[in-house]
Amino acid sequence: MLITSGPALVVLEPGKQLEGGTLVWAKADTYPWWPAVVWEPDDPKIPEDVRKKKPRDNSRHIVQFFDPTSSWTWVTIGHMLLLGEDDGVDASLLSPTSTVQKWKTHRIKKQCREAFQRALAEMETDADKLAHETEDLATEVTISDSLKEQGSADVDTGTSVEQGSADVDMGTIVEQLASAS
Repeated sequence: MLITSGPALVVLEPGKQLEGGTLVWAKADTYPWWPAVVWEPDDPKIPEDVRKKKPRDNSRHIVQFFDPTSSWTWVTIGHMLLLGEDDGVDASLLSPTSTVQKWKTHRIKKQCREAFQRALAEMETDADKLAHETEDLATEVTISDSLKEQGSADVDTGTSVEQGSADVDMGTIVEQLASAS
């Protein structure tokens, strides 16, 4: 194993599994550590031939690698590290002179670096989605509170304000807020 402590180490209670969507470094057979994403074992998007290989004892997680073929495998937690949680671990796995990785060719090393960048982009996409959801919720609360303060009777403040919603005309709400200022 690469490390025995720190934020990249995967530690789970007995019987627990990593959540689907978790980004990890995974080690399969004789291949180098590679960026991958954990999937829920019952996800219908997992190919049937991969699902059939699921171990009976639930000791493994299904991962899909960020490799050129988007390959799948089942790995134990001892063969996973959390990606993006420890800059030192990430750097040691990406280093051209890594003592942990056994780079067989320059092309494989380059593909691993590209895979890491794709994994980081996915991580940022998920974080961006959460930030936008939080931002949208804050906007909804602000609009609702502003309308309540105005005593607006023609807008149902219990209605969710969503982009493209037919129930609430955002143009009308913006005009009402502007005229109240």
